[in-house]
Amino acid sequence: MSKKMKTTQSFHSTNKFWAIKFFILLILTFIITTSCDLTDPKKDKPKPEGYQEDIPWPSLADSPWPIFQHDAQNTGRSKFSGPQSGAKIWEYDSVSIENGIVISKNGSVIFMTGNSPFGNGKIYSVNPDGSLGWNYNTNNQASGTTSLVMNDGKIISSTYIGGKIIALDQKGNEIWNYNTGGYINCVNLTVGLDGSIYFVDTSRTLYVLNSNGKLQWTLKIEHSVFGNGINPSLAFSPNGKILYTTGNKKALYAVDIQTQSVLWTYGDNFNVSPPVIDNSGNIYLCGKPKSDERTSITKLNSNGAKLWVKYWGNDNEPYFYSPTIDRNGNIYFGYDSLYCITYNGNLKWKVDLFDSDNGSILSNLTCDINNNVYVPVEMENYSSKIMAFNSDGHIIWQSGLLKGHSGESPALSDGKMFFPTYRSSKLYLIQ
Repeated sequence: MSKKMKTTQSFHSTNKFWAIKFFILLILTFIITTSCDLTDPKKDKPKPEGYQEDIPWPSLADSPWPIFQHDAQNTGRSKFSGPQSGAKIWEYDSVSIENGIVISKNGSVIFMTGNSPFGNGKIYSVNPDGSLGWNYNTNNQASGTTSLVMNDGKIISSTYIGGKIIALDQKGNEIWNYNTGGYINCVNLTVGLDGSIYFVDTSRTLYVLNSNGKLQWTLKIEHSVFGNGINPSLAFSPNGKILYTTGNKKALYAVDIQTQSVLWTYGDNFNVSPPVIDNSGNIYLCGKPKSDERTSITKLNSNGAKLWVKYWGNDNEPYFYSPTIDRNGNIYFGYDSLYCITYNGNLKWKVDLFDSDNGSILSNLTCDINNNVYVPVEMENYSSKIMAFNSDGHIIWQSGLLKGHSGESPALSDGKMFFPTYRSSKLYLIQ
């Protein structure tokens, strides 16, 4: 074979090799592009109407549950999965739990106790394993106001008589206190985006302190007879510019924190739950915001205009317990029945609790990242239990009977629920 023929064969072999390689590359490219659509619905699929995202609130501690109902909008929605089985892991004996549960930066459970109704209040920190971390004696009557935990770890609590706000470090040492000279028994304290602390005393005066406990400003919300009506509750708009508080003469007040004035009011009755605020700034109220209407859930926009109202329950049925809103914008609430209402105000389902379990809802509701809702149910003989429902209304699990009434606000963590029984001696960890 001549040298010229060998060169020609080598040339053709090389061309054939690259042609095959190029053909294989084309096939692989076709397979990849057809099996992996660049418009992957998982990436670009639009979120459903009413979908809820977690609203960043940098002034709050990075903890599973740093404030009443988890966040400054009172959604009651955890970023984690909730309890999986309803099993009781431990119980902690205290004196008498007077307010809701929050979780500190180190995972400790914070609450206040007192020998009700006029007991000396103590702020407790219980470790995740159920052992006592510390307690702080307020030397004053216990308040029913749920504490909060700030981004630097400070725990902000209150007392009833004297109207004292107390800041503690994570070891239970007092950092500062502020005395109003009145009485504090609002449902919750809250905090603005800038770290300012907000609360309402029994005279219906709104107080605003900076993070160092110095008074910034006050606003007389309404003139109220001492002890009349329910304790006010607070919530913030998603942008942190509007503070909402329930009242006695009006169901809801919207306060512009920049102008320090009331923007608008809604209703004429005090019989409402703590307000829940969604991502769009809409407000949800359960109860009877208007005295001439039946018990209802009402949705307002951020200007106070009524978007829809759904009636439920009896005409005179009280409702003081906070609803919860899941990631799909469904609202859960109820008394002797558990209701699920869609973002647009349609009834999705209803479960009758009284007929099936002879129980009723007497505590705030919570939900988790999987849209499961956790319902503390009041039972007979001074007992309660927790029921877990999925977003279709099916029971996932029920806990065993727990000693004491439900009534105070629980807290969710990763696979856990810390549940206080109202004015009993028990704090439970449910998993």
